[in-house]
Amino acid sequence: MHISHLSFKGIRGYSTEVSFDLSPTTNYFVGENNSGKSSILDAINYLRNNTNTPEDTFTIGIDKSYVEATLSFAPDEAKETLGDEYKKLENFFSHSNNRETLHIRRQSYEDTVVNSKTGKKSNITTKHILIHNPESEKFENPTGIAALVQRLFDTCFIYADEQVANHADMTKTKTLGKLISEQLSSIEEGTPWQQYMASHAALFESTGSGTVQEQLQTTAERVSALMSEQYGDTSITFAFTPPETQALLKSGQVFISEPQEPVAKMALRI
Repeated sequence: MHISHLSFKGIRGYSTEVSFDLSPTTNYFVGENNSGKSSILDAINYLRNNTNTPEDTFTIGIDKSYVEATLSFAPDEAKETLGDEYKKLENFFSHSNNRETLHIRRQSYEDTVVNSKTGKKSNITTKHILIHNPESEKFENPTGIAALVQRLFDTCFIYADEQVANHADMTKTKTLGKLISEQLSSIEEGTPWQQYMASHAALFESTGSGTVQEQLQTTAERVSALMSEQYGDTSITFAFTPPETQALLKSGQVFISEPQEPVAKMALRI
């Protein structure tokens, strides 16, 4: 999936509508400081997230701010992402050049839209993501809340003045953690993971020489004896549950090797 087209008005310094056709590969926004480059990211962030959007995101003096984007998908990509819920949006996709596209919008002001299927009107606010109906040529709110549309694409913004630690953390809620968790979602299905689980059981659950249970046997016997004196026949054992995948990832580290030559002398590779 990629955003093939973006247009917005009333975001930061953009008091009139601006539009961009975007490449499916890398897009570069080049300009002087304070020329509006990061405002484009602010527009995308508002469209996707709208999580406590700061008031200064919107252009002063503009009452009706909005952001629209066209999401472009490979065949069956959206269907695989949404599963059975794809049916809710199926009629809103356009098909061209072996791509599926969905045009969405979020706006800062309240309005009323009509559901083409039921004919009913509904009030919408900045909390909703509207979807363009290619047949009626009007925006609708077929999903109610924005969560379904948000599943179709995610965002990750890394700004130059941020700390590396904010993104290099492997916790699932952090940038790197999200990427790794997604990539390793099926790791438990493979043979190496099964071998790891078998090794964990051999170390923590078996009772042979050199195992955790053997090392703790004396402690278990002593505690059992003390408890038996006070409470009757009692025995204790130690159990160690295998760690979940995410628990292991939290302990991961990222090592970055910096270039040996000055950046100014390095060739730009695209």
